[in-house]
Amino acid sequence: MNKVLFAIGEDSISSSLRKHLTQHGFSVEQHEVIHADYLEESISDALPNVLIIHDFYLQHNFDNEFKKEDWIIRLCQQFRYQFDDNLRVVYLCERPEHDPFLSRLIAVNVLDIFHKRSINIETLVTQLKDKPRYSNIAHLVNSSYADGTKATSEENESDGNDEQEQETKQDDEHESKSKKKVNVKEKVKKKVVVHEKIVHSSSVVAGVFNLSMKAGSSLLTMMLAKALAKKEVNVSVLDEPSSYDGRSQLYDSIGLRLHFDKFLSLPHAIKDEQILSKHTIPEQVHDGIHWYVTDTQKEKIPNWNVMDTIEMLRYIPTNVTLLDLGYYDLESADNLLKYLDHVFFVLDVSPQELEANKDRIEYYLQQTSFLSHNLILNYWDNSLKNKGIQEIFDLKQAITCPVLDIKTIYKQYYEGKNPYDEKFIQEDVHQTIEKMAKQLIPGIQLNDKSKKRNLIPKLSRN
Repeated sequence: MNKVLFAIGEDSISSSLRKHLTQHGFSVEQHEVIHADYLEESISDALPNVLIIHDFYLQHNFDNEFKKEDWIIRLCQQFRYQFDDNLRVVYLCERPEHDPFLSRLIAVNVLDIFHKRSINIETLVTQLKDKPRYSNIAHLVNSSYADGTKATSEENESDGNDEQEQETKQDDEHESKSKKKVNVKEKVKKKVVVHEKIVHSSSVVAGVFNLSMKAGSSLLTMMLAKALAKKEVNVSVLDEPSSYDGRSQLYDSIGLRLHFDKFLSLPHAIKDEQILSKHTIPEQVHDGIHWYVTDTQKEKIPNWNVMDTIEMLRYIPTNVTLLDLGYYDLESADNLLKYLDHVFFVLDVSPQELEANKDRIEYYLQQTSFLSHNLILNYWDNSLKNKGIQEIFDLKQAITCPVLDIKTIYKQYYEGKNPYDEKFIQEDVHQTIEKMAKQLIPGIQLNDKSKKRNLIPKLSRN
């Protein structure tokens, strides 16, 4: 009988796995490892045949992701020498298919890797009932890292490397990751199947990230959400508590306090350590959209961080989740964006904004190599094509959004309505929103056909 030890750290995942594995004849240890510090000791005591580790939920004390990854690789190498084929490591994570770390795991004989946010437990159990097979993970191999040498080539030759040398190796790896080209067209696009209606298969989380101040992430998030809701997509909208004075919040944009007698502010609930689960949080549906945004009528939340945001995402039960990140801090972005299925980077194309945000544009250009993403050029006009922007960005790949009528948008806000409900706004932004939607749900069409507009109603807007 195969003895299984969990090092997961998330009760809902552990309970579901325990139930299914037990039903199929596995013996699952009652004791579960919840912190990395106790993992080796627990393995020595329990002597399991199968170890299931979760990349994110297992607690640890490492101060950055690269140190944690190096520890996991060294540990798997140690298991390989100590137990040979008598300990099978199963790695659960939420990482892009060609993440170099997955190839490093494969190089140390980890052949059971489940890298998507949604875990098919039946597939996992069936795979564990069979012997480990390279064919199960061959599609994850990144050839540049397949030999596992980028950060581990000297780890077993010398135990006396000083701390400075180790940090230098981590910095080198970080630089390699940022420069490594990955085919970003291999996106997580087959998660939701579209026929006449949306058929649930698993969830997609997309972030909307301003490269310049007030570039339009909130407005685009609201309009995309409404467009998807009109097609009967089960969609949620989230934001983070404001990290700086002067940032508006989605709660006020369409006056959510006017539409709910009781409203659960999910960020406040997390900081207050309320008992939550995706099965018990209220639906909070208005206008076909699930709203889990920050209630600005409550006290400001101090010390909100990336881990709080990731915790918040765990409770969302819908097919598509849109996370309005606004003008997000670059240092925090490194730790958050890799957990998202897709990122829309939004940029105001005015020359002063391009000049003022050179560092953020440079950051975006570095991210394009390993994130599933789109650049949205907001306030766009075709006359700008030959103004030098084409020398910075690939305009064929970018999504453009025209200047929208601000009077109409403000009128909708003051009436507590989504700007996308106004037909002229919807017509102006149709191509932009449909292109965004297709990044998340391939094949979706927001309208049957784009109709030519009548000039007279267009003039009546002024």
